[in-house]
Amino acid sequence: MRDVTVGQVADAVLSMDLYYEEGTSGPFRPVIRDVEMRNVTSRKSDYGVYMRAYPNSEISDIRLVDCRFDGVAKGNVDEGVRDLRFERVAINGRPATPASHRVAPKPDSQRLPSDVRVPAGAGR
Repeated sequence: MRDVTVGQVADAVLSMDLYYEEGTSGPFRPVIRDVEMRNVTSRKSDYGVYMRAYPNSEISDIRLVDCRFDGVAKGNVDEGVRDLRFERVAINGRPATPASHRVAPKPDSQRLPSDVRVPAGAGR
């Protein structure tokens, strides 16, 4: 994604949350890699980035370049992410690094209903 201006985001400007459905017991290993967000600005969000990967899944080689996220209420989550790079990124007007605005992930009770799905095969 590049050259985008966002007013308000309900959760995170960049969201990659692999904590869904069957979790670690699924037949496939989820992988997200080689993603770049360039020249993206936002005015209001709970999180700048929200990324969570299980130990047996992969989120890697994520680059944010020339981005500015203002009005970030909580910070960033990057649990289990490898090779996260920020180049000329600002959060709430301050220079940001992958570790500078890190917070703990939200508990399941606070996740959006669309983020918490019934595991595949449940209720059958």
